[in-house]
Amino acid sequence: MRFHVCALPHTSTHKEDHPACAYTQKVRLFCTMMLSLGHEVYHYGGEGSEVDCTEHVDIITKSERDDIWGDKDYSKDLYDLKWDPKEAYWIMSNRRMIRAIQARVKDEKDFLCLISGWPQESIIKAFPRLTSVEFAVGYKGIVAKYCAFESSAWMHHVYGRYQWDQGRHYDAIIPNYYDPADFPAIENPTNDYFAFVGRMNPDKGPAIAADVCAEIGSQLKIAGQGIWKRENHIYYGNAGLQIKGAGQHVHHVGVVGPKEKVALMGNARALFALTQYIGPFEGVAAESMLLGTPVIVSDFGAFTETVEDGVDGFRCRTVGEIIWAAQNVHTMDRSKIRERALARFSIDVVRYQFENWFKQLLGLWGEGWNSKSFDPANRRRYP
Repeated sequence: MRFHVCALPHTSTHKEDHPACAYTQKVRLFCTMMLSLGHEVYHYGGEGSEVDCTEHVDIITKSERDDIWGDKDYSKDLYDLKWDPKEAYWIMSNRRMIRAIQARVKDEKDFLCLISGWPQESIIKAFPRLTSVEFAVGYKGIVAKYCAFESSAWMHHVYGRYQWDQGRHYDAIIPNYYDPADFPAIENPTNDYFAFVGRMNPDKGPAIAADVCAEIGSQLKIAGQGIWKRENHIYYGNAGLQIKGAGQHVHHVGVVGPKEKVALMGNARALFALTQYIGPFEGVAAESMLLGTPVIVSDFGAFTETVEDGVDGFRCRTVGEIIWAAQNVHTMDRSKIRERALARFSIDVVRYQFENWFKQLLGLWGEGWNSKSFDPANRRRYP
């Protein structure tokens, strides 16, 4: 199979340069997985990308990115990409991708792989005979005929937003995926604090985590983009966020890189991921579980699929339940948590779910849905 993977215009697809952009990292690891299975992978993205692929094609230079967005340090600053196809940088990158793909397409069965939905719709329209897919949907504005959603909860949420009463047989549920080598087991974790890792927005729940830790007398270490200042023992952040206890029981350690994040989460007693909206996947919880660290999460969205209550951590509805969970999370078996996460979210597992989905899509060139033959080895259910 041949894959043409269209990356994002504002980053380079690189493990170290843009670790906070989940979609950039999904592009990177998707290319790794497909190449590891012996397929041809063509990556179209920013200058400075380091990707496992058959060929990388520069679409936008670093100097062009700096001219558009300024010389921002995205390890510290929030991303300000606008998801509007009318923006000049989408128009420019899409046109360049179209020309580059036209020079490399060999067969109508090539797959066109998009990562942003609506802003890249013009690429789909340029190749009406190719099979266009969105392979990691955790956003709302889908445009491809075939989508792999990060969770069943998110698929049905998006279907509802579009008021679709009928299912789409060739959509898939494929979870986010991680390289186990990036999440080594932590020997003898300290377990003397709780952790929160993510954007410092109210709807991510960091203030709730801080209040719970104050109630039970525990320390909380928080890491992520969006804390603007500390004043009178309060951290102030995005969208009016206020986190009480700054410098007392709450400590903002800044924005952490991949290795620092592993140490922070791996040594924590538990990770709080109290997302208040319907979460598509909320990858930080999966990362925590890959390290064996239990999670305390909200009880909706993808968490209902990714976190088994009482096994991987606790799914909670009220403040009282969150407090109880924090006081009892030490009962979790960390080795079992890690083992379960590796079996569900490792690229060594997920790559075959993608492989089976693409095999099924290739069947559309034959009898498609009406075919009466089926190889049960190709079943791609969520573990």
